[in-house]
Amino acid sequence: MTEGGDQLLGKPAPDWSKLRWVNSDPLQLGNLTKKVLLIQWWTEVIPFCKRSSEALNEFHQVFSQEGLMVIGIYYPNPFRFRTLDEIIQVANRLGFKFPVAVDVDGKTLQKYWLDVNVRRRSSTSFLIDQKREICYIHLGGGYHQGGSKSHQQCQQNYKELKTQINKLLRESADKTTQLAVSEARLGGLKPNTPFREDQI
Repeated sequence: MTEGGDQLLGKPAPDWSKLRWVNSDPLQLGNLTKKVLLIQWWTEVIPFCKRSSEALNEFHQVFSQEGLMVIGIYYPNPFRFRTLDEIIQVANRLGFKFPVAVDVDGKTLQKYWLDVNVRRRSSTSFLIDQKREICYIHLGGGYHQGGSKSHQQCQQNYKELKTQINKLLRESADKTTQLAVSEARLGGLKPNTPFREDQI
């Protein structure tokens, strides 16, 4: 954890500001309480983002049915302006099938990360649980399988992120199971359901 990042763990994830959704209907953070979220800020000019795209596609394909939603948020590079069509082309070239948005004015990234990260590395990933709390932060740098010895840190980053995803999904599944068991013990009745006389 880079200096400044640890203070975000366990804190509510900030709402999104002025995101332009390019391949899905607009999403609101407050409407995704049944999902574990993996949010990745990316831009095509950073090699680490390109190398991590395969892992993002894998996580989306493998874990989306288990309750994970991958969201890629593109942040504009001040030295290379991209039109919306160009961003869509890049996302398609990287094979992104998950929701992609553009952080139009950079304020969402600012709220999530740049206000507290003294190193100001921007290609970060956040894991957010169903309570909308930040549970894990990958501080930038690539994460992927394979590669030479020079990519050992990337491989370790991949394993750690995948472990954290599995952990959150298991916790989410356990809570769902516990709720189902509790309702079954109540005879399928929800809390505050009135009883009929023949049930007493």
